This record gives sequence, structure tokens and C-alpha cells, in this order.
Amino acid sequence: MSSYSMAVVVGHLVRDPDLKYTQTGMPITSMTVAVNRRIPGRDGGEARDEASFIDVKTFGKTALAAAERLKKGDKTLVEGRLKQERWEDRNSGQQRSRVVVLASWITFLGSKAAPSEESGGREREPGEDDLPY
Repeated sequence: MSSYSMAVVVGHLVRDPDLKYTQTGMPITSMTVAVNRRIPGRDGGEARDEASFIDVKTFGKTALAAAERLKKGDKTLVEGRLKQERWEDRNSGQQRSRVVVLASWITFLGSKAAPSEESGGREREPGEDDLPY
């Protein structure tokens, strides 16, 4: 039986993308996207925000473009597949794991500090600010 995973994440970058290279020279960019959700308060109480932090990795030309064009606070749409990474903690020797999004497509949606004039602060259709796979 075949399996399929797909993730679509829209949020703001927590920090500037981190560009590194493999031993073979392949560019890899790692970044974290914060996704917020408003939770209503109980019995008419005050609503609160809940944040999730999603780790994202991308490779090749997309990695280079993301490192060059994106920065902390930018609103970004990421499409990709899920991958579970596993490793052994150096200090404790315990097995660790996390799920990351391996991005195949990244779209710049604007800056948190100053929405672009082109979009009027609203999300827009994919176009020239897309970072293709």
C-alpha cells in the first residue's frame, strides 16, 4: 500500500533562514515558521493565542532563494512533505525525533512589520515572489 504526506503551512518566520551546504555542495536552508491560532475563552472569558512552531527545510535553488529573500517576521506559505528525523542525543544517549516539512514550494506573503503595497496587506495569488522547487 502506498502512502502520501503533504503539508501546507502559513505563518511568520521566527528567525532568519539558516543556509548551510552539504559535503557535496548542496545548499540546505532551515527555518522555523510560527503558526498562531486564537482559542476562545471558556464561559465568555478572554480568548488566548496558541502558537505552534514548525521546522522547515528546503534544498537546492529553493534553499538559496529562501536564504536570500526571506527574513525574520516575513509571512510565508510553505508546501511540502513531512519527514521524521531521528537521532541519538549526544549528552543523554536517548533517542530523539521530530517531524519537519521538506518544502517543495515557498511563497512570500509579505513582511510582518510592513505589508507590501502590492498586496495591500492581504494574501495574494502566487506570482513573482514565489520560490519554485
